[in-house]
Amino acid sequence: MLQAALHKKITVPTLEDTLTSSVVGLMQFLPDDIFWSLLAESCGVSAHLPASIGKITGVNFWPRFDARNTCNSTYVEPDVWIETDIYDIVIEAKRYDGGGQCLEQWEKEIVALNNE
Repeated sequence: MLQAALHKKITVPTLEDTLTSSVVGLMQFLPDDIFWSLLAESCGVSAHLPASIGKITGVNFWPRFDARNTCNSTYVEPDVWIETDIYDIVIEAKRYDGGGQCLEQWEKEIVALNNE
């Protein structure tokens, strides 16, 4: 929850920003392989994710990426950006599983990450 407070994201304790902060905020202190194992398992076996992501070099909450080449006018803000020595991982957390994720939002976040 500390990350949500630092980024002025706290509204009601059950909203997705405070949940993201509470879960990923604590997970970032785990060893890299355990962090990745928990995150990968939460995506399900059909995600076909790599067994390892290497060393985690940064966990960034609500980064503001350059919105160039997206339909956003100022910036694109994923919930979490995890930097590793092999991959960049973007997390867009949703409170409920059913219907909350949006392919267009993911596409904007990837384009904006590539702008950085």
